[in-house]
Amino acid sequence: MEFKDKPQPIEMKWYVKTPAKRNKNKDTLAKLWQDKIDQLRNNAPKGSIKALVDFYQENNRDQNYLPVKICFALYGLLTKYQTKQRNGFTSVCTPISEESLEVFCFMIQTDRSFQDIIETMNISTICHDFQFNLHLANEDENVRAMMTTIVLFLSQNYYKFSNWREYIKPKYHCIIEEPANEAQQEEIPEGRFSKDAYLPTEGHFYDVDVQTILTTFRTDLEKGLSSMEIDQRREKYGTNELPKPPKVNVFKMLWNQITDFIVMVLIVGTIVSLCIEEWIAAGMLIVVIVSNIVIGFTQEFKAERALEALENADVIHVNVIREGVTDIITADQLVPGDVVVLEEGNTVPADLRLCQTHHLEVVEVLLTGEMNPIEKSTDLIKTPNVPVGDRKNIAFMSTSVVKGRGVGVVVATGKVTEIGKISSELNKKIDKTMPLKRKLANLGKWLVLLAGILCLIVVGLLVLWLFIKNGSMTWDDTVSIIKIGLSLAVSVIPEGLVAVVTITMSIGVSRMSKQHVIIRNLPVVEGLGSVTTICTDKTGTLTQGRMTMTEIRQGPNLYNFKTINGQFKIYNSIDSEISQIPSESIDILNVCAMCNNSSTKVNEKGETEMIGDPTEIALYNCALHCGITKSNYVNNGNIFVTEVPFDSDRKRMSVLYKDNNNNGTIFAKGACESILSICSSNFDGKPLNQDILKDIENQMNSMAQNGSRVLACAIGKINMNITPITEDNNTDIENRLMFLGLVGIVDPPRNESALAVKALKQAGIQVRIITGDHPKTAGAIAKQIGVIDPEDDVDQYIMTGNELLGMSEKALAEREPFPSVFARVSPEDKLTVVKALKRRGEVVAMTGDGVNDAPAIKSSNIGIAMGSGTDLTKQSADIVLLDDNFYNIVSTIKEGRRVFDNIMKFVMYLLSANSAEIWTMMICVACGQTPPFSAMMILWANLVVDIPPSICLGLDPPMSNIMERKPRDPNSNIFNWKKALIVLFQGMTMAIISISLFFMTLYIKPLAEFGGYDMPTGMTDERPNHSRTLAFISLSVIQLFHSFISKSITGPTISKDMFGNKYLLVGLVVSVLFLVAGIYIPYFNDIIEQYPLKWLDWLLILVAVLVHFVICETVKLVLRIASKKRESKYVLFHDDL
Repeated sequence: MEFKDKPQPIEMKWYVKTPAKRNKNKDTLAKLWQDKIDQLRNNAPKGSIKALVDFYQENNRDQNYLPVKICFALYGLLTKYQTKQRNGFTSVCTPISEESLEVFCFMIQTDRSFQDIIETMNISTICHDFQFNLHLANEDENVRAMMTTIVLFLSQNYYKFSNWREYIKPKYHCIIEEPANEAQQEEIPEGRFSKDAYLPTEGHFYDVDVQTILTTFRTDLEKGLSSMEIDQRREKYGTNELPKPPKVNVFKMLWNQITDFIVMVLIVGTIVSLCIEEWIAAGMLIVVIVSNIVIGFTQEFKAERALEALENADVIHVNVIREGVTDIITADQLVPGDVVVLEEGNTVPADLRLCQTHHLEVVEVLLTGEMNPIEKSTDLIKTPNVPVGDRKNIAFMSTSVVKGRGVGVVVATGKVTEIGKISSELNKKIDKTMPLKRKLANLGKWLVLLAGILCLIVVGLLVLWLFIKNGSMTWDDTVSIIKIGLSLAVSVIPEGLVAVVTITMSIGVSRMSKQHVIIRNLPVVEGLGSVTTICTDKTGTLTQGRMTMTEIRQGPNLYNFKTINGQFKIYNSIDSEISQIPSESIDILNVCAMCNNSSTKVNEKGETEMIGDPTEIALYNCALHCGITKSNYVNNGNIFVTEVPFDSDRKRMSVLYKDNNNNGTIFAKGACESILSICSSNFDGKPLNQDILKDIENQMNSMAQNGSRVLACAIGKINMNITPITEDNNTDIENRLMFLGLVGIVDPPRNESALAVKALKQAGIQVRIITGDHPKTAGAIAKQIGVIDPEDDVDQYIMTGNELLGMSEKALAEREPFPSVFARVSPEDKLTVVKALKRRGEVVAMTGDGVNDAPAIKSSNIGIAMGSGTDLTKQSADIVLLDDNFYNIVSTIKEGRRVFDNIMKFVMYLLSANSAEIWTMMICVACGQTPPFSAMMILWANLVVDIPPSICLGLDPPMSNIMERKPRDPNSNIFNWKKALIVLFQGMTMAIISISLFFMTLYIKPLAEFGGYDMPTGMTDERPNHSRTLAFISLSVIQLFHSFISKSITGPTISKDMFGNKYLLVGLVVSVLFLVAGIYIPYFNDIIEQYPLKWLDWLLILVAVLVHFVICETVKLVLRIASKKRESKYVLFHDDL
C-alpha cells in the first residue's frame, strides 16, 4: 500500500511533573469517573467517547493522576469500541473506534497513572486492543497522524515498546519512519514523564533484541561508553554494590538492655531507695541492674562481631570495554550500559543482557539452586513472565562462568539486580521475638502488678494498725512503711530472672560455638526447642555442593566410587573394594580425562583449584584418583588435533588426539541418545542391536531415578594418513564410534544428612526439601536420606514450582498430604512455602546457603545459614553453621530443648523462693507483727541464694529422652495455674517453717535461750535480732536445698541424677559460704542486718530443711500416683502442669 502524503504526527505533549492541586478528593473523583464509565459501557453514541477528554479536563484539572482502578476501567471501555465492521472481506474502523483512539492518545500523554498501567502491559496486547495496523491503513490523515503519535510516544517512553517495527506491519513503516527519525534528533524535554526513556533502571530485558538493548542504553559493543557518559551515569545510578544491612548500633543494643521491663522496674526501686536514704539497698539494686545489662549486651555484641569476621571481602575484577579499549576495573565501578567481557572462571559482576556468546555456560546455583551449568545464548525470549532460571540471554550478578566466553551489556546494577532485589527485601526489619521472651516479659509484668497490689494491701494494713495503736503517723512511721513496702516489692520481683535467663542462654551459645555454631540472635536458643519443621535447601546443605562421579556402568559391570574419611575407594558390583578399574573399562576414564576442558588456576590465597564446568571437574577428578591424567597422555607422545565442542543441539563433545604414527583416537561424551547415534558397536565389539540398546536404556533410567546425571562415553580409531583431519575440517570424526558405557555424576548427600534426618524424625520434627533442582534429583536425594520413606510413592510428596504458580498460601497450607519436597522453585516460592507452613501452625526453621534461600531464611521463625554460604544469606540468618555440618542442627535443637527445660527449672525455683518471702511478709503483717526481713536482707538473699543455684540449674545436663519428646507447643503457657499452685504451696511451706522458728525463738523463752549468743556491734535488742537472723538463714538454706527439688515437678528428688549436676553442688557451697560470711564477719553483718548463730541454731535449721523435704516429696508422690494412668515415665514438665 502506498500513501500520497505522509501525515505529520500530532504535536506531542510531554508530561511535566507539577505539584498536584487536587480540586476533588480521591473518593469523589473515583465515583464521578465510575458513574461516567458505567453510563458509556452499554450505550456510547457518536461523540460521547470523545467527550471524555473534556470530562477529564474538567474534573482532573492540574491533577494528572486518575485512581488506578479507574484507569483499568477506562482502558477496558476504550478497547470495547475498537470493533471491526466487515465490508465484504475488508476490515474498517467505526467512528466510535476512532474517537476512543483519540481519547487513548490523549490519556497516554496526560495522565501519569494511565501511563503506569500501560507500562505493565504487553505491546502485542495494546496493538491488538487498539487495532494499530488497521488505523494506519485508514485513509483519514487525521487518524493516521493520531496513530503515528501513539506509536512514537510509546517507543520513545517505554523501552520494551522501543522497536515499533516488531508490531507494525512492514507496509506501514513508511508512515512512521520519517517522523521517528525526526523525533530521535529532538532534545528530550527535561521533566519528561519517563524515568529515563533511553536508559531504564529496571526491567527484565530478556524480551528485547540485542540492537534494541544497544539503542536503549546508548552503547556500542566495540567502543563501549565514553568517560563523560560513565561519570554521568555513576552520579545518577551510584556504585554497583548490593545494599548493605545497617550496622548494628552499639548504643541501641545497650538501650534495648536498659529498657527491659524488669530492669526498668529495678531502676524505679533504686530511685525509691535513694529517696529514703537506703544507700546500701540502692547500691545492691544497682549491682543487679548493671549485671543484667552487661550480660545481655556482651552476648549480643560478641555474636555480631563473630558474624562480621565471616563476611566475604573478596574484590571482583571485570574486563570492560570503554572508549574502544578493554580495561580491567573493579565490579563496583560498573554503570548501566557498560560492555563487559566474560571469560571462564569469572564471576558475573552485574546483570548483563548477553549480546555475544561462544559456548558460554554459567552456574546459577546461588540464585536458583540449580547445580548444573546453564548454556547461555543471545536469542530474544518472547514468552512473558519467564522464571529467572529460564532467562538464557541474561547473566545474573554473582553467578559463575564455568565455560566459554561472552559479551554483555550491563542492564542492572546494585540494588536493582535480581540479587539486589532480594538483598533489599532482606534488609526489612522482621520481628522475631521468641515466645519464651514474650512470656517471661508478661510474667514480669504480672509480678510487678502483684507487687503493686500487695504493697497497697500491706501499706493499708500498716497504716490502719498505726492509727489504731497511736491515733496518728509520724515521718519515721511513714519511712518505715515505705521500707516495708519496698521490701515486699523486692520479694515479689525476681531481680535475677533476666540475668539468669541471659546467662543460661549464653552458656548454651558457648556450648554451641564449640560445635562450630554461631548464634546471632540470643532468644532463638530457646525457640529451637519448639521447632516442628525444618525446611532445607538441597544443594550445599543436604548435599556436598559439588558434582562427583560416583559410578561406571559397562554392560554387566558396575563400579562405584566413594570417598571415606578422605580416602578414595573403588567398589565392584558385589560391593567389594578393588584397587583399580579393570583394563576393559579403563577407556571410560580416558574419555573422562581427555574429553574435558576443565583446568587449574592459582587463586588469590595461593591455592590451586580447578575451574570449569562442575560436571567436567567431577569427571576429571575421578580419572585423576584412578591415575589417569591428560598430561600423562600427552607426555606419552599423543598430540591434541581438534575439538568438536558441546552445544545444546548436538548434546555431545568430541576431541581427537594422534600419536607419532599419525593414528588418531577419538574421545566422545554426551547425552546417551546423542552418543548412541554416532556409535556402531558396543564396548565388546558386538554391533549395537535392539537388545543391547534396550539394556543401555534401562541402565540409564535406573541411574537417573537415583538422582544421577547420566553421560555416555565412546571411543574411536582413525588412520589420519588415510583420512586427514584438521581444526577446520573435523566433522567426520564423530562417526562409527564404539560405545563404552555410562557414567553417573551426582551432588552426593553429606555423610551426616541421613543421620540428621533420622534423629530429627525421632524428635518429632519433619524435614522438607525446597530446591531449585530437578524433581527427580530432589526426590532421589529425599529417599536416600530418609525425608521420604522408601515405601512411599515419591510423586505423591513432590510439588514443583509450576504447580505453585497461582496457588495462595491458604490453599497450599490446606493441601494434604503436605509435600515433603518442593522442586524447581524460585526464591519467591520458597517464601510461599515457609509462610504456608507457618499458617498451618508450624514453627519453621529454614536452612540454606544461597541467595535464593535468603528471603525464606529471613521469614522463617528461625533462620539457619551455612558458613560457606553467601554473606547475604548469613546476614539473614539467626544461626550460622560454620562447618556446614547439617547434623549440627540436631545438636542445636537438643541444646535449645535443654535450655528451655533448664529455664523452666530455675523459674520454678525462683518463684518458689520469692513466694516464700511474700508469704512471710504477708503473714507477719496480718498478725500485726513487724516483718522479720528488711529490704536489705531480701536483696542479699536474692543475690547469694537465688542467683547462684539458678545459674547452676541452667547448667543441668539434658534428660536422656530429650530428643524423643515431641516439640513443645510455643503457644502453651509458660506458667499456668497448676504450676502456680505448686509454687505457692512450696513457698508457703518454706514460709510457715521460717515464721515458726521466728515466733518460737522470739516468744518462747527456752527456745530463745536455746542457742546462746553474744551481742554484735551496734545491736541493742538481742532476742528480735537473733530470731530475725534464724528465720532468714533457715529460709535461705531451705531455698538452697529446694534447688534440688526444683529439678523436677513430679519426679523423685532422690535418684541417680540427684548429684549429676556438679555445678549445682558448687553453687550450693558458694551460697552457704556467703550466708555464713554475712553472719559472722564483723561490721559486714551490721550492713546486711544479720546476727551470729550458734551450732544449736544450725541444728534447728537442719530439722527445718528435712521437714520441708518430706512435705514436698509427699506432694510429688501424690502427683505421680494421680498421673500414673496417663504416663509410664516421669517427664520434666507434664502437659497438665
